[in-house]
Amino acid sequence: MASWWPRHADADVLWVFYEDMKEDLQTQVERVAAFMGIADPAVVSQAVHKSTFAFMKEHEGQYRDLPLKRNRNTAIGLSADAGMGQGKVRVGGGQQHMLSDRARAALDEA
Repeated sequence: MASWWPRHADADVLWVFYEDMKEDLQTQVERVAAFMGIADPAVVSQAVHKSTFAFMKEHEGQYRDLPLKRNRNTAIGLSADAGMGQGKVRVGGGQQHMLSDRARAALDEA
């Protein structure tokens, strides 16, 4: 977020927050569509539907990013296969994905 802040008022940048999407997905998808110049209600409706937790959970194989996870794991000091059994689409769950001591120390330092 900090690296994008200098552009926060630019016309070609739209800030969308997860919390706002979770609170009112329809409105946020409509904002994104308007920003992109999409006025077709059917397209917006489809985007809302495909952005729901239920849809993503049903199709979670489409949201796997294993090569990215392996590279990230290596970069932050985890084993390359850490977290590979879990998809991106899940409820809750921060506790089972604790950071390594090295990663936590780096975050604390930063």
